[in-house]
Amino acid sequence: MAGALFCYATFILWRSLRQDGVPPAEALTLCSGFLYAAFQWCCTVAILGLGRIWLTRDNRARRYLTEAVFPFYIVHQTTIIATDHALRGLDLPAWSEAALVITATVASCVLTYEVVRRVSWLRPLFGLKPSAGNAGLRVEMQGLGLR
Repeated sequence: MAGALFCYATFILWRSLRQDGVPPAEALTLCSGFLYAAFQWCCTVAILGLGRIWLTRDNRARRYLTEAVFPFYIVHQTTIIATDHALRGLDLPAWSEAALVITATVASCVLTYEVVRRVSWLRPLFGLKPSAGNAGLRVEMQGLGLR
């Protein structure tokens, strides 16, 4: 975290030294870009570290999301593209279009996962283990060499 703060403060300081109308020196541009990239990496490492500290305990939400990862992954890109295509030509401000795309993506991912986890024959198509109530499908999948 200290590294991120140092990089960010130095980046802002060097950016403030620029004079209006005068292009910055090549070294200043390179150092500024390097410090900005270092700041981004430090933030990423800090977020991962905080996640390791605070998100290692098992709970209902974590179990739910762990199983939902692959169905979300399968559905999200198609939903983003379809929603963006549907909004094309409406000339919405960027913030509202982004909010609509994010909302539609989250809603479709959650809805798809909820349907898939309840319909036993869809579960393997989305990378989920067969449900306990469908032993016949599990035997059939093992016979095909699928686990």
